[in-house]
Amino acid sequence: MLFSAPAKVDLTSQPPRGLRRRWHIRMVACGANHTCVIDDDGTALAWGCGDCGRLGRNPAVRDWSRGHGGLHPLAKQRGCPPDLVQGLEGLYAVNVACGSWHTALLVSKESPRDTAGEVYTFGSGLGGQLGLGDVRQSHRAQKVEHVPACSLVRAGKFMTAVVTAKNQTVYCWGSQGCGMFFPTPARIPLADSIRCGPVVDIACSSDCVTILTAGVGPEYFTEVIERRVAETRQARQELEEHQLARARHVQSEVLLAAARRMQAFVRAVQARRIFARQVARVYVNRPQGGLDPSVPLSTSVNGPREFLNVVTGEVFVNRPPVLESATVPLAEEILAAGVLQRTIRRTQARKALFELTRQVFETCYSEEHQRLFFYNTRTGESRWTSPVGFYQ
Repeated sequence: MLFSAPAKVDLTSQPPRGLRRRWHIRMVACGANHTCVIDDDGTALAWGCGDCGRLGRNPAVRDWSRGHGGLHPLAKQRGCPPDLVQGLEGLYAVNVACGSWHTALLVSKESPRDTAGEVYTFGSGLGGQLGLGDVRQSHRAQKVEHVPACSLVRAGKFMTAVVTAKNQTVYCWGSQGCGMFFPTPARIPLADSIRCGPVVDIACSSDCVTILTAGVGPEYFTEVIERRVAETRQARQELEEHQLARARHVQSEVLLAAARRMQAFVRAVQARRIFARQVARVYVNRPQGGLDPSVPLSTSVNGPREFLNVVTGEVFVNRPPVLESATVPLAEEILAAGVLQRTIRRTQARKALFELTRQVFETCYSEEHQRLFFYNTRTGESRWTSPVGFYQ
């Protein structure tokens, strides 16, 4: 038998009151001011404070207040009796969790004895804890989309977390104290999954989610380690066989020097462009004797030119030296170009040698010695060591 009592009542002086109707309750969850239970036939009932729809039903009008325009109903529900959760017609509730302002249920379409089901939520969505993609409240149970069938559901103050039944994946939505906000379900990856077994349980507080995983046995741990090592070795081998990866081991110092030269070159070009723009603002190229007011600005004037410094008022017949310095090639450009040219030539030479060597030599396997050897198709000679240029 299930009893319910106010949180601030002394149970020694006032015994709890039983529910008015007999229900075979098999699961119960409590929030801040409400309670939700599931009976044997998969029916979900809720009672307590019904503000923001946390009981899963439309607010009942218990009183009226006089205001502007006449009487207005009061929707505040502080002591609602047990009643069915709306929105679950033809479905069976198999698990329940209550937050401060919302309720989450796992619902099955087949049987009330199922251990997994789809996620339904109702109540306040102010923190995104309903997982419906908005912050509105819901007075009836609504399905949370894009989440597979789950076996566990937990609710915090403004968040909800579930564990999928198929592969024990953790999904979470809502908000927490540090400012994170997820109005739709988000998959939570484990930090060190190689040392974790299946997820056993989860718990939610107002600021965090705690995940409990099963212990890892020696056989399982060894199998995972061997598989991960093999995958890592294969990935490294594929990387080393890539042409760009093989080229990085050759002339690495030259390439590094070229990269540094190019970096200096880019910075020098940027500085030169800024300097040229600043100089162009100071010096004005105009016809000698100044501008003729009778000639439009769009009309080109043939004849000798002069340069006017708009800051100092000086006039230069010849091009000022400062303008010449803005266009003179930098030493870094010439040096960087030479380094890159030599690097490109070396790369082309290595590529040509590699293609020629691959045409002459073939890789063969010796069953007697259990190792590879290299056969020269032109001379008929064999060798154990790889010829020069066979690998880039």
